[in-house]
Amino acid sequence: MKKKFTIITIVKNDKFGILKTLKSISRQTFKNFEHIVVDGNSSDGTLFQIREYNKKNKFLFFKRKDISFYDSLNFAIKKSCGEFIGILNSGDTFVNNNVLEKINKSISSTTNIFYSNLFFVKKKKIVRIWKHRTNNISKFNLFKIPHTTLFVHNRIYKKIGLYNLNYKISSDLDFIIRLNKKINSIKHLNFETIFME
Repeated sequence: MKKKFTIITIVKNDKFGILKTLKSISRQTFKNFEHIVVDGNSSDGTLFQIREYNKKNKFLFFKRKDISFYDSLNFAIKKSCGEFIGILNSGDTFVNNNVLEKINKSISSTTNIFYSNLFFVKKKKIVRIWKHRTNNISKFNLFKIPHTTLFVHNRIYKKIGLYNLNYKISSDLDFIIRLNKKINSIKHLNFETIFME
C-alpha cells in the first residue's frame, strides 16, 4: 500500500539515541507513513534496542554492512514506498507527536520538495533555531537549507538520482546542488519539526 511519507533512520552504535528516535516516530498521530531503519552492523547494543522496540511498534528494519551513511540511505530510498521521503537521524526527534499531521496539512498535490525549521539542542536546552525562508534553491542559499528537515517526492529521486557515494561527508550538499540545477523551486514550512542534538 502506498504511504504518504517514508521516514528513514540510519544508525550505527547509538543504542541510547536510536531509542529516542524510534519512540518519537512511533508516537506520531498521523499514521499514513512507513519507517525504515537501517543499521550498519552495530556492536554496542543498538541492534537489541531496535529488535525489542520492533516487536510492538512495527517498522521496516535492515541490518547490513555499508560503505557509508549515504550508502545505507540510498538502500533505504530504494526500499521505500512513500510519496515523500524524509530523514530522521538516530538521536534526533520530532518536536511533538503532531509533526507529520501538521506537515500533511501544509502541503499540496503540486508540492515536490519541502523543508522546515529545526531546533539545535545541547544538554536538553535549545541553543539555536535554524530557520531560513526561501521558495527557490540557489547558489546563495545551498548551505542555509537544513537537509535534516528536507522531504523529497519520490519522483524527484527518479529525475535527479540518489546520493553520490563519492562524497563521504558532503553528499547531502551535492544532492541539494543537483536539486538546484534540475528543480529549483522548494516549499518552506515555517514551523519547527525536529530537535537535533
